[in-house]
Amino acid sequence: MSSFDLAPAAQHWVNLLLVWIGFGAASGLAARVLLPLRQPTGPAGTICLGIIGSAAGLLALSLAIEGQPSHPFGPLGFAAAITGSLVVLLAYQAWCAGASRRAAAEEPDEDAGP
Repeated sequence: MSSFDLAPAAQHWVNLLLVWIGFGAASGLAARVLLPLRQPTGPAGTICLGIIGSAAGLLALSLAIEGQPSHPFGPLGFAAAITGSLVVLLAYQAWCAGASRRAAAEEPDEDAGP
């Protein structure tokens, strides 16, 4: 059986991608557990919203602490990632609710005659 070797730079980016997928899934799942509303996303959506929220939360944390790099695997970094995921999830829920209200308002009334 042959091994699949990547260049060191490519291996670094693959590892980074896998870490963000795992970290985003963990923070997205934590955000869904903490927000007991009906969720408009499935598992893949949770991972995507978790990754986006993690990046946003860690960016906000690094801006709040004067540009010092924040490590996502510390307690403060994980709390920032969960907070970012909660904000992104709430924003997505608000957007979905608005879209469904707009769609309901655009539907023609069946009881009204021509």
